[in-house]
Amino acid sequence: MGRFSAILLVMAAVSTARAAEVDVSQLPAPATNDIAFDEHIRPILERSCIRCHGPERPKSGYRLDNREGALEPGDSGPNIVPGKSADSALIHYVARLVEDMEMPPTGKDDPLTTQEIALLRAWIDQGVAWGAEASVRLSFVSVSPTVRWITVEGHNSTFREHAGQREGFTAGVEQFEIREVIDERTRAFITGRALRDEYRVALRLERTDLGFVRAGAEEFHRFSSDAGGYYPLFNPSVFASNRDLRLDIGRAWFDLGLMLPNLPRVVFGYEYQYREGEKSTLQWGDVTQGSVTRKIYPAYKRIDEDVHILKVDVSHTLAGFFLENNFRGEFYDLETSRRNVNSFTVGTPGSTTYQRIEEGQSYFHGANTFRVEKPFNDWLLASAGYLYSSLDSDAALRQNSATPILTLLTRSDRIVLDRDSHVVNVSTLIGPWQGLSIAGGVQAEWMRQETSGAETESILLPGFPALDFLPEFKTDIDRAALEESLRLRYTGLPFTTLFAEGRLQQESIGQYEESIDQSGGGFQDFLRDTDASSDLRDWRIGFSASPWTRATLTAHYRQFQRLANYEHLRDIVPSATPSRNEGYSAFIRSRDVATDEIDARFTLRATRWLKTTLGYKYSQTDYWTETDRALGGVASPGGWIFSGDQSAHIYTAGLTLTPLRRLYWNTTLAWQDTRTIAEDNNSAAVEPYRGDVYNVISSGTYALTERTDLHGSYSFTCADYAQENFAAGLPLGLEFRRHSVEVGVSRRWLNTVSTRLQYGFYKYEEPSRGNFTDYTAHAVFGIVTAQWP
Repeated sequence: MGRFSAILLVMAAVSTARAAEVDVSQLPAPATNDIAFDEHIRPILERSCIRCHGPERPKSGYRLDNREGALEPGDSGPNIVPGKSADSALIHYVARLVEDMEMPPTGKDDPLTTQEIALLRAWIDQGVAWGAEASVRLSFVSVSPTVRWITVEGHNSTFREHAGQREGFTAGVEQFEIREVIDERTRAFITGRALRDEYRVALRLERTDLGFVRAGAEEFHRFSSDAGGYYPLFNPSVFASNRDLRLDIGRAWFDLGLMLPNLPRVVFGYEYQYREGEKSTLQWGDVTQGSVTRKIYPAYKRIDEDVHILKVDVSHTLAGFFLENNFRGEFYDLETSRRNVNSFTVGTPGSTTYQRIEEGQSYFHGANTFRVEKPFNDWLLASAGYLYSSLDSDAALRQNSATPILTLLTRSDRIVLDRDSHVVNVSTLIGPWQGLSIAGGVQAEWMRQETSGAETESILLPGFPALDFLPEFKTDIDRAALEESLRLRYTGLPFTTLFAEGRLQQESIGQYEESIDQSGGGFQDFLRDTDASSDLRDWRIGFSASPWTRATLTAHYRQFQRLANYEHLRDIVPSATPSRNEGYSAFIRSRDVATDEIDARFTLRATRWLKTTLGYKYSQTDYWTETDRALGGVASPGGWIFSGDQSAHIYTAGLTLTPLRRLYWNTTLAWQDTRTIAEDNNSAAVEPYRGDVYNVISSGTYALTERTDLHGSYSFTCADYAQENFAAGLPLGLEFRRHSVEVGVSRRWLNTVSTRLQYGFYKYEEPSRGNFTDYTAHAVFGIVTAQWP
């Protein structure tokens, strides 16, 4: 459930002002051929539009799955004007000429190509014919077999982690699609891909005014590098586990939807998710050479995770009220195991010790949300919602740490957690009144969590009886929070939009913790009862100005502060003579986190073929902590202490060039200068963490002929965070350079057959690991796409 769903509607209030700024001279010319809807237009709509503007919960109520819905006017006027594509808002949005209204939204899908926009323009200019009105084609089949060959010189597992695929030869199907128009009300779709390291198949069957069936399955692999840490004074300076670390991640789903006219819309669904395999971890083991020990030996863990999800969604509009209820039930089961090197001495046979950890967790998590929304008139919209969530969890732990001297065993077969949560919110949108829109909301949360368990901790020494400790523990947490939100937007000034927003939150937490050793040893006994409260303030003001249709300046200032206070009502070591517990974090009294942020972006469309974007963002965060005097002033002298700060300068620049209708070139540059400083307490191992990150992404397409296109792209990433702090501990930070170059050519041989040939060069260098993980890779890809009929 969205926190304040009605607030999102504020964007619609200013869309009219933005539409007026469209420069239609930047639109591609309409295509000159006769348009057949099922051949030219339907594939574009289904790939890029139907997901958000189909029959199921269409965004903004706008549908593109039928002609009547497509011709419905939107908030900013007609989305499609038959015979006048240049005046149609849909064309402005897909051509990305209206800022913040780009379709598909940035990050959701690839933008439409110039050719696709030209086809849409021609379709509108020719009268917006639909379906059989323009074509008798009832079925469509497309398949794209592919072959690829990748060679890697260097560290193979790091390449797999970055590329998400293996080296060597691969053949499969990059993409296949089957569309069948069974009758004028019924359509079937099958899409997918099948490669060595991933597959996906999805089925969708839709019938107008009845419902739909959706089903599918997919799996992909996520690889991990097997390399550990780096210490240049050791030989070898880097160790590897020499394992093929790979997680298989997949899911299968089935949804049944009923959408009968004038009746509630109902969706029943089931989804199964899984993760199985091995991944690297940062729990590196000790490596000793001479008198020096460093944690650099690589570690990994085995994961076996299964999730079963049931869902029921019901929505209906009754007497002007939109009612929606969503239920989710999640059955979760996780088992992990780790057998890692705990310590290892170079050149000393038999010195290796291991740690084995086995963990298990299972739970049921049920959640139900109910939401009601009502537009009372053209200037008042209100909504309210309620969420109930319940979690019942069981967990188990077994840990075995062996050394040449002793063995430490920890085992727990029952760790129980129960949690119930309630969330209520109310929000409203008022306006616009003479350009002013106001949106606000209030949200209240309550949570109760209880945890209990017991474990056995044993110390085993050769020739001695086991020394056992039997701690039992419990934790109770009660949390309550109230949050208020307000947003203002004013568009009454010429060419300018002003906005301001603020958020307040008051939070209180009561936490009780207890651990009692039933063996009587008192080794881990403690009792702590803490009340915590926090106040959050987050506000932002800014503007967006476009005095000239070709230039837009957007800027804002934001300030965030959270002040938390901790009152330890009891903090003792229970015994016959209870004593005060000075352990972490009992001596902390307050924490204050404050952030200031400035963000500005300037966009200039100097000509119809040149667009530039410049951006700058500055962020500064300070951390302060108030403590009691702890351990005689050694751990903390008491009072307010500066804990650290973090700052970042981020510079971005973008350039889009279309000097010729055949050429499209886009380049993005980014530079991040960041710094993190923590209070070091006179420890040389704590170094300021500062450095730079550079990113360059450039791509271009050139239409060599009507049937042949040339493609090229280059990306470069560089991080410079190496601290060279070898003397006091591990070298902090990261230093690497990564290059990627891809060039290719595509050719449309017939209207139904096309090919693409591509070459890729990839290079990675990481001095902060002594160049152990460096690699150079070459790849050749070939794809043939055939369509029928």
